[in-house]
Amino acid sequence: MLFIFDGVSVKSNKTTCTLSNVTNSGNVYHFNESCSYYHHSWSILPTTVTEYKTRMEILKKREFLLKRENESLEFNDQYRWCAPE
Repeated sequence: MLFIFDGVSVKSNKTTCTLSNVTNSGNVYHFNESCSYYHHSWSILPTTVTEYKTRMEILKKREFLLKRENESLEFNDQYRWCAPE
């Protein structure tokens, strides 16, 4: 999946997540996400909005680990940063 960070929010094909309360300690960042999900391609209003407390750990120059916690759910995924040179 491709995510695009525009400096304010993270967007994918059917999701927009706004980041707030960003803090960091070394290579670890903590922030809140408010994610709007558009389950139908024709939707102009989100069908679901979910709040997350997120932890991002920078592993290497172009790799990071993302952990979202929401109630009892945890999502752990490793991503690769692909920026234009």
